Amino acid sequence: ARCLDFYAFAFRLFSFFESFLHDIVNIFIVKFNVDENPQTAASERIMSLPTMNVYQGGRVVKQIVGAKPKAALLNDLSDFL
Repeated sequence: ARCLDFYAFAFRLFSFFESFLHDIVNIFIVKFNVDENPQTAASERIMSLPTMNVYQGGRVVKQIVGAKPKAALLNDLSDFL
């Protein structure tokens, strides 16, 4: 699975998901700054930060919104690990 991790540097949320997922090898994570790319964030319907979209076959198959404990985040991603 491939994930886009949407963040805004101004809110200091840039490392939230990364801090939990840096050692998971089955998921490729791309960080995406919404301040630098507001058009893409709007087209992806990003309304809150942090948000992570999980893609398979070029389609969003899961959206994870908000700060969560590591166990809850790993549970959300369990189908893709």
